[in-house]
Amino acid sequence: MKVERTKDYSIATEFLNGCFSAPTHWPDWNLLVSRAFNTHFFYLIAWEEGRVIGLCPVHETRYKKQLRKQLSGQVHFIPFGGWIFNQPTPVERVHFDIPSQTSFEGFSLPLLEAFNCQYGNLKTRAKATLVIELEASEEEIWKNSLESKRRNMVRKAEKKGVTVRRATTSRDMDTFYQLYAEASRRNGLDLLSRGFFEELAHACPNISMDILGAYKEDTQLANVAVISDKDY
Repeated sequence: MKVERTKDYSIATEFLNGCFSAPTHWPDWNLLVSRAFNTHFFYLIAWEEGRVIGLCPVHETRYKKQLRKQLSGQVHFIPFGGWIFNQPTPVERVHFDIPSQTSFEGFSLPLLEAFNCQYGNLKTRAKATLVIELEASEEEIWKNSLESKRRNMVRKAEKKGVTVRRATTSRDMDTFYQLYAEASRRNGLDLLSRGFFEELAHACPNISMDILGAYKEDTQLANVAVISDKDY
């Protein structure tokens, strides 16, 4: 296996169109994140017998003057990255050069078999991620994917007149960003610009963003932005 770094994003796009993928692997997402946090973004591409078999998006940042850090994972609570392959591949087979005075941290979210990255005996720190198979019926998802406590909370909210719908108007976006900004400040998180979300919603051909709002009458009480690509 040969691994090389590249900023030819067309290689990544062609590869991701042909295998199971996640939004955080696409150039669309990573270029947005790179501009938001001022990182140097590139891909590690794994080749075997002249064809691409895997990739890993990487963001490089500088700290302590001459030291650099390469990340493929999560920064400022913004997820990205991890190796993804089109066939089951042990990550121990992946070897690449790291420049001097540079550290590399890899991360994969989530640890799904569909990403074909096998960690074997490699020491990892696993974090739980809720994955729901949407091919199941709504009744099956309701029964098998949510614990009874959560189902009761949903029923209670419905009885109090709370409904959930897709936010589609500019007013909905205004409210979404207001609530997002308030929550970010309250929890000490870096605040992404409104332009970040607007570009994500309208200018990223391989990614979709849906804002779901919880409403009582016409007042938005809470919301969530759901980012998706063709698979995940």
